[in-house]
Amino acid sequence: MPKLTPRKHQLTDHDFLKLSKTESNPRARIKLLMLHQLSLSHSLYQ
Repeated sequence: MPKLTPRKHQLTDHDFLKLSKTESNPRARIKLLMLHQLSLSHSLYQ
């Protein structure tokens, strides 16, 4: 089994809103918008 290396990425490291505006796949766009909301520290149910 391969050893997993921990990654220290933060949600604030990426601009998900900018990425969602250029995404052509609608499902991926929704996922990017959800990640944008999470990066703003909003809950999923707000």
